[in-house]
Amino acid sequence: IRGLLLDGRQKLLNEEYADAIKYFRTATHLLPNQPELTYQLAVSYEMVGDTNQAMREYQRLFTMPQAGSYIVVARNNIEAASLLRSAKHTKSYQQKSVETYKAAKIYWNMGYKKRARSLLDTQLEKDSSYFVGLLWGIYFNLQLEDTVRAKDYLGRLEKLDAGNQVAVAFNRMIGAGDSLHFIQSNIIRSELHAT
Repeated sequence: IRGLLLDGRQKLLNEEYADAIKYFRTATHLLPNQPELTYQLAVSYEMVGDTNQAMREYQRLFTMPQAGSYIVVARNNIEAASLLRSAKHTKSYQQKSVETYKAAKIYWNMGYKKRARSLLDTQLEKDSSYFVGLLWGIYFNLQLEDTVRAKDYLGRLEKLDAGNQVAVAFNRMIGAGDSLHFIQSNIIRSELHAT
């Protein structure tokens, strides 16, 4: 069961949701009253977009005696899914961007970093005028070492407001990161890290 949990969790973090569901369903069949397994299964269903099944699993989770530590994180997941549903149905690009960003931030803070980045990347492909979304898009992609996409977002951000202090700071960070790849001297690399 531990192996199924670890494999399912890895699939979940890598956005392989259908595979994650298989692992967690098998594990919950073997150990049906384990809150960790039920929680992970609910999250997997939520990520794949099956909110009805996710809610059934969350309801089952909330009735388990040892589920107390999962209540807050389950509510965070439910909130993120609710924001995404709202974003999907709104006609306002601005509201869609704001709600998608909020959901992405929740997922990021819960450790679903690739999910957060994917959500923001998808929204920014459709509408790249949301300044805060671009800032977080740069940050998410830098943290996940996708400097190409981060530079793209930085270019878009600079078109909106080249003098913005955060945009200037990101520009310096990306430039310093690029320089680190080419510098061979450890002393110079250390100095560059310090700046």
